[in-house]
Amino acid sequence: MKKTTSLKKLLLSAVIAVAFLCTTVFAFFFLYLPQTTNHGETIVVPNLIKSHVDELESKVIKRQLRYEINDSAYAEDLPPLTILKQFPEAGSRVKENRKIFLSVNSLTPPSVPVPQLIEGTLKNAQLLIKANDLKIEKWNWVPHIGHNTVRKVYYNGKPIEAGTRIPKGSKLTLDVGDGGRNGLIIMSQIVDNIYGTPFEDSKYLLLGSGLELGKLRNLGDSSNAPGFIYKVSHKRDTVRMGTHIDLWIVPQYDSTKFEEYEQRFMALEFQKNQMDSTANEQD
Repeated sequence: MKKTTSLKKLLLSAVIAVAFLCTTVFAFFFLYLPQTTNHGETIVVPNLIKSHVDELESKVIKRQLRYEINDSAYAEDLPPLTILKQFPEAGSRVKENRKIFLSVNSLTPPSVPVPQLIEGTLKNAQLLIKANDLKIEKWNWVPHIGHNTVRKVYYNGKPIEAGTRIPKGSKLTLDVGDGGRNGLIIMSQIVDNIYGTPFEDSKYLLLGSGLELGKLRNLGDSSNAPGFIYKVSHKRDTVRMGTHIDLWIVPQYDSTKFEEYEQRFMALEFQKNQMDSTANEQD
């Protein structure tokens, strides 16, 4: 009888010990540990792109996060010291005190070399300048037998030599030869090569001939939609270099649909006039 009682006490002690152990494990992992490690709690990473570094205190620190600027780049269309990239990305869920790595827009643009443009064609200069992340501010026609030949390059109003490094995005001015034609261009020699050609090709042909783009009338979805040249202004006239040439652009060129094109352009012009008239009345 005593042996049975002792066995019962032993089993009871074992059950109590196991229960105590289970309770301790449960309390540690599901009560104590979450309180000390914020287990299961996350913070949504804010969108920092285009924010200024002065805004990081309110957007990062106050969310119990940290940040580190570990890279810089240059974007011409954004102010200096604005955020360009971030990791983790906006919307990600992270633990409290997580570090956000940032790339910022540098204070000054990187420098790039002025390409060799002298004695090259205007079209080649346009391509080289764009490839070197520079821009053409304007070009001046100067008397020279080399038609469309670049004669001089200027930066900030002063001549500049090839290889000189200037800030990325800077604007250059070019002196370009007029071909000894006293600035006159016979349009009939140009328009025959324009009808039915893609807009981008026609644009370079006009610019390379010393003309400027005028108004664009486009049957596409927008004024900048790609298409083909259907009609130009100054068809058979002799014009001076720098004259603005208007272009009529169609999505697909078909010489059998000229009448349809004309009607659609007239409808667009009428619609535009109506909108302008309404806007003027409201003003």
